[in-house]
Amino acid sequence: MNALRDKALAIFREADNAAKRLREVERQREIERATKRFAALFRKQGSEFMARFERLAGYFHEAAADRDLADAFSEIFAVTREEAEDAMARSLLGGLQLGYEAEASKFGIEVAFKMKPERAVAWANANAATKVARVNTTTEDTIRRLVTKGIEEGKSYSEVARQIKGGFDEFAGGQPQEHIRSRAELVAVQENAMAYEAGQSQLVSEIEAVGIRMEKSIDGPDDDLTSGICRDALAMGWVPMDTVFPGGEMTAPLHVACRHSTAYRIAED
Repeated sequence: MNALRDKALAIFREADNAAKRLREVERQREIERATKRFAALFRKQGSEFMARFERLAGYFHEAAADRDLADAFSEIFAVTREEAEDAMARSLLGGLQLGYEAEASKFGIEVAFKMKPERAVAWANANAATKVARVNTTTEDTIRRLVTKGIEEGKSYSEVARQIKGGFDEFAGGQPQEHIRSRAELVAVQENAMAYEAGQSQLVSEIEAVGIRMEKSIDGPDDDLTSGICRDALAMGWVPMDTVFPGGEMTAPLHVACRHSTAYRIAED
């Protein structure tokens, strides 16, 4: 009898592990799809920007640069707004649904708890514009620094133009972090992580709404790449749901390119 029970448990565990692996594969595929969308966006923004940057060819100095750069960024962000918000909304929607479903499966309540599609789409669309604006701000700040530095160092228009083109190329395929290949992938990973965490958090909130007290912890590696904030959060162990983690966040990711996640369990009395 015990042997039969052990065999059944082993089959159950293997099935559960297989399901987890499939969910992780799907998450990686979603990140890859999002990376391609963001890379295409950065390439398009680079092409649009370079066409407008030619205005400075005849009078390349700081006063002119400030004025014309502002116009150029305003125009390219307007031209690419629909594509950018669509790419962001898709990334957020995929991450939100996967996070919710993974957490429901972990607790074995995927039949009783299901995310309403219209609610998920509304959340993704509502957050897309704000997140695109932040990405655009980083893009503008990065390119402005290249232009300002070029002018200060006395570089020609052509030299700075080549650096800007290279900057946009790196957005699509550079190496901003050791474990992330490009800014496009960085954005995809970061936004997927935030949406995935939001999906998990939403499911846990629904569990608490039926009277079950939950608690949380930060889970992930503790190695040479682990930041001080993450290491402090890992050391906290299991904490009440209203606890604020180091850095001011309620859940992972705790910073850009964070490799950690939030774990949940029914609170122990």
